[in-house]
Amino acid sequence: MPKPASPSWTVVRSDNEILTVTITSDAAGVTPVNITGRTYVCSVAATPGASVVTSAAGVVTGVSGLVTFTFATAKTVLLTGDAYWYDVVETAGAVESTIILGRVTVLTGVTA
Repeated sequence: MPKPASPSWTVVRSDNEILTVTITSDAAGVTPVNITGRTYVCSVAATPGASVVTSAAGVVTGVSGLVTFTFATAKTVLLTGDAYWYDVVETAGAVESTIILGRVTVLTGVTA
């Protein structure tokens, strides 16, 4: 099984944040995979293996390989620290795979 991708992600606390992921079949990230029927969850925790602070289910656009996760203000306000970890887990039939595992940097906006 391939290792999960590990991109970093920056979130502004108390903002609505959207994370989009395109599932592709090639290293160049050009050829989308038809992900119809698969489910995705993005979870955020203080450290890998710790309790999940917030999460969002993915909305799948099947043939384009696109998954969209929406973290509304009610979810980003829970991120009270400056740094977290996140993962994206795919479920395809009975197989569950971590496809992304990376760091989250949390910023506080200037305007109240």
